[in-house]
Formats: sequence, C-alpha cells, structure tokens
Amino acid sequence: MSTDGRKRPKKPFRDMKKLIIGLPLLTTPQPKETLYVYRAAAKEVGSTMLASEVAPEKDNTKAWTPYTDGASNLKGSRANLVLIGPSGVEYTYALRLNFVNTNNEAKYEALLAGLRIAKRMKVQSLEAKVDSKLVASQINESYVASNNSMVRYLAKANEHIACFKSFSIKNILRNQNC
Repeated sequence: MSTDGRKRPKKPFRDMKKLIIGLPLLTTPQPKETLYVYRAAAKEVGSTMLASEVAPEKDNTKAWTPYTDGASNLKGSRANLVLIGPSGVEYTYALRLNFVNTNNEAKYEALLAGLRIAKRMKVQSLEAKVDSKLVASQINESYVASNNSMVRYLAKANEHIACFKSFSIKNILRNQNC
C-alpha cells in the first residue's frame, strides 16, 4: 500500500529487484552494441537501468584469460576484471566493494568475480593473470595462507577453480595488466 492509499503491484518490482541483485557487475559497452534503457518512476523515487545482452563465444573449450586487479585505501575499495576470450573478445567489469577490506582481499574479490563469471558462461579452461604475487602463490601452493581471511578466500577460490577442466594462474607485473 502506498502513502496515498493506492495498492501498487509488487511482483514486477520484486522481479526487477531480483534481476538487479543478480547482476553485481558493471561492464563497458562494446562499439555498436545495442543498449536498453529501463526506467521506473514513482511519486517518491525514480530509477534508470542501462543494460545490454552478452553473447559469449560458442567455443568455451579453449582457454579464456581473466586479468584481475583490486585495491583498497581510505577512499574505498574496488576490483577490476578484464575477461578475454580465445578470439580476443574482451569483457570489462568494474566492481565497487562496499565493505572494509585489505588490498589482498580486494585482489581476491577481483579473481573470484572472474571465476564466477567464467563459470556462468560455461567456460571450461582459464589462464588467470593477476598482479598479486600473494594470490597467485597461495593458489599455486608455494605460499601458505596464514591469516583467517586469506584462508577463507583461498578456500572459496579453490571451490570455484574445481569447476573448470583446466586452470592456471600466473603473477604478472602491474604494468602488464589490462
């Protein structure tokens, strides 16, 4: 029931809310890509959503490459991801992390986002490139995760990695990151 006493339909708003909650990422539009604008307005509030259709490559057996980066400072936290398909198509994602975290946690968040997206796209092979020696070394088991936070992130990453037929991760220099 609204403030003016009229009953408003709830199902369309719940459906849109579920859709929005299920899309935690922002992507950069591709040239000549069709964008759709969805508008919702009420007396109290209005909102706009810009969306596009994602058409992943058909052959998901060849390796995809996620490049990840994350950073945390007093101004906030972010995680970036560029997922590149075998033919060179790029999907760019930017995440804003709305919780207190460290740089290493932000870097894990970027990797986890890449793993989740690749899994949804039914990618079977990943060759991850990260600019975090700690993250790459923990996953490659040359470093041991020592604090509780890193242990949990490593466990979550390994849980996702197990879904792929092949996976490798390599530490790269920051200037080599996309």
